[in-house]
Amino acid sequence: MPPTTEATPTPPLVTPPTDPAPAPAPQPDGAKPAEAKPAETPPAAEPVEPLTAESIKLPEGLEPDEAGMTKFLELMNDGDMKPGDRAQGLIDMMSETLQTAAEAQAQAFNDLQETWREEAKALPEIGGDKLPATLEAVNGMVRDMLPNQEQYQAFSEAMVVTGFGNHPMAVQFLHNVAARLAEPTPAAAGGSTQSKSGLESMYPTMAKGN
Repeated sequence: MPPTTEATPTPPLVTPPTDPAPAPAPQPDGAKPAEAKPAETPPAAEPVEPLTAESIKLPEGLEPDEAGMTKFLELMNDGDMKPGDRAQGLIDMMSETLQTAAEAQAQAFNDLQETWREEAKALPEIGGDKLPATLEAVNGMVRDMLPNQEQYQAFSEAMVVTGFGNHPMAVQFLHNVAARLAEPTPAAAGGSTQSKSGLESMYPTMAKGN
């Protein structure tokens, strides 16, 4: 008996329609469709307490600048400001503060120098109309003590930079030294008195070539 083979079924030409999705159940009369649940709103953040001058602790002895403090608080309390803008504002403010401090320091130095000059002019015996002659004698003594031009220049610059050359007691001291060095030396036996320069008075052997 020959082997049998299973026949492959031929699909029908017309496919019967599938059952449609069931229609929603009719709502009873007067019933409302279910409403979507609203999304939960996160709780509102607590308001940030603004920064005040009283809440900032400054180093002891440092008095705040009212205008600067006001500008600082505005920068810190501006909630709409971007971090980069706030950082730039703080840097600009610091630069202005340093510039103002430098100008104030320079002004204080100049004011002090003017006060010292006026006090030097008022010194008895060497001030007033005698001050030009006093300064000339002092300058001559310094040149004798510092004959090297570079040393003399360095000394002069130091007096100007520090302001010490304007101090009345500096003028008085240097005048006294110049006057002492200009005093005549005692006369040797049978000799005459003579006045030596300040350099010769301090270094007598130098004048003899030793």
